[in-house]
Amino acid sequence: MNTSILSVLVLALAASMPVLAQRDAPVTHDAWGYRMRTSPHAVCPLSWIDTGTGTPLALTAAGDADADDDGGAAITLPQPMRFYGESTTNLVVSSNGYLAFADGIADEDGGHWRSDCPLPAIPDNRHARFGRVYAALADLERGPAGTLRWAHFTECPRAGASGVDACTVFEWNQWKQRGTAALVDMQVVLYHAHGEIAVQYGALDAGLAATATFGIQDPGARSALQVACAGSVAPAPSSAVCYFDDAPSVQIETTIEPVEAGTTQGDGRYVRGDEVVVEATAASGWVFLDWRESGVPQSNLPAYAFSGVADRQLVARFASEGDVLFRDGFDAPTTMP
Repeated sequence: MNTSILSVLVLALAASMPVLAQRDAPVTHDAWGYRMRTSPHAVCPLSWIDTGTGTPLALTAAGDADADDDGGAAITLPQPMRFYGESTTNLVVSSNGYLAFADGIADEDGGHWRSDCPLPAIPDNRHARFGRVYAALADLERGPAGTLRWAHFTECPRAGASGVDACTVFEWNQWKQRGTAALVDMQVVLYHAHGEIAVQYGALDAGLAATATFGIQDPGARSALQVACAGSVAPAPSSAVCYFDDAPSVQIETTIEPVEAGTTQGDGRYVRGDEVVVEATAASGWVFLDWRESGVPQSNLPAYAFSGVADRQLVARFASEGDVLFRDGFDAPTTMP
């Protein structure tokens, strides 16, 4: 294709994309609805998977450079994976720290030319697909003892947040940023039934923060979750970043006793492990007494904060201003353990 025509097409596509300001801190969800949490959140623990018996990946060079510096390997997944609403079994693993949902090397060569900041972005390697998991997109290469391999488990050794699931794991072990000696160890874990994605980091060169991209983006380059991008704070070593198309959740419900005594807020569905705050406000002539669950006192603070690890049904109790208040042992505003 004529270079000038190609440039016009790329610019036109870029112009149709939403304008998203680069952020220094990660957001919690994107336009599609993917939600992100980081360790040590309850749904995103660091739990390294042993891939020692996994299959080494044979890389194909993207251009004139060595394949271990600039290359990709096409994989057919043993089970389908849902990514931004599309189910696929085909992807390409890049030497440069990312997965691309592509049919093969002819569609995605695994090359790296820039940091793709901010996300969503149109990659500019020669053959590229936009749907990607960026573990750490950077100019990486194999270290002296580096391995790149994958393994499939019918029951994942790292428990999925949504329950038992099969998973496929891709691991860059002892890779490094080109021109440096510091090593990078990282894994991408794809959960087939629930569509979860966990990116786990062991060793992670601090210098990557200046150039690397961490996050996910959809196949149309319209929606993305950016963890960090060329200069913002990167994930820490020994940490995990998790993405959920349908995040495991808990339901929080509140009721009022008596019903005319006030109002409450904070009901709803929350990602499991998130902080929840329910708040009670007394109506005229009433005073707040306490929060109870199944008759057991929980807090006598009107604003009650807790970690949402299970469904809860909380009762906000009020008393008439003219009543003698018996607080069942609550001598001062406090939160029960």
